[in-house]
Amino acid sequence: MTETISVIVPFYKGNQYMNQLFSCIERNVNTLRNSEIDAKVSLCIVNDSPDIEVVIPEGKFSFDFNIITQKKNSGIHSSRVLGVKNTTSDLILFLDQDDIVADNFFVSQLRVLKDADLVIANAYIEAEDGTCRKLYENHIAVKKLFNINCYINSHNQIKSPGQCLIRRSIIPALWMNHVMSFNGSDDLFLWMLMYKEGVRTVYNPECLYTHRFTGENLSDAGEKMNGSSLTFTDDLLKTGYTQKEVDRFSRSRKLSGSLSDAGGIRKVQVILKNSDLILSRAYWKIRTLINF
Repeated sequence: MTETISVIVPFYKGNQYMNQLFSCIERNVNTLRNSEIDAKVSLCIVNDSPDIEVVIPEGKFSFDFNIITQKKNSGIHSSRVLGVKNTTSDLILFLDQDDIVADNFFVSQLRVLKDADLVIANAYIEAEDGTCRKLYENHIAVKKLFNINCYINSHNQIKSPGQCLIRRSIIPALWMNHVMSFNGSDDLFLWMLMYKEGVRTVYNPECLYTHRFTGENLSDAGEKMNGSSLTFTDDLLKTGYTQKEVDRFSRSRKLSGSLSDAGGIRKVQVILKNSDLILSRAYWKIRTLINF
């Protein structure tokens, strides 16, 4: 049976990335063609900058593609949802417009996915000097990937949706219907809903995605992500999370900012008030460092 895959890419004034995006998909299609896997790939670009026309690279491509234009700029979550609604493919890959995945992304992911619902690949994290390290360097880092408490008490364990191949049928209705206006954490919202629903998840140890260094101010980015995360806490209560878990998640989102802003006695007070989160983070950090 042929697996169908849709690559959904929100576009925002990103014509400078279109050549590399189309080339990346084309290389993956060629790799699929030369493998034992029967799969068909299509590309869906959701134009979230309706005042800008998407410029398609010249040449012929071995995959179908279409462009959907938002009526107004609505953000990345809205664009991803619109893309899903406009495809009937079995599998979904969410990419950002400047993302590049390995040429064997689909072949490797499909070999690992099998009957599961979600496959998460390892990734490279690029530093400012251009060097890269693996995101999940040992089995404890992988264990955290599957532990929902690590998402609640610390941070998103999946660096990017570009690491993941997702069965369209298991994308939660709540994620589709409650579109976040405060962008930044729609992917964390998605993983937390999926994990609570018990999706069948597998891990692919091959590094198929590279998280590139952009130079974005890390504290500003963290503040944006934390603020975005706090907008979906009420929804978590609708899906089986307890009030205690949601309260802990909210405190976790606020903790890093509170520690950065506080000093002296105030910092001690913040630590004592959030000692359960501090101890949980320290526990997993030590286990990851010693790989035990």
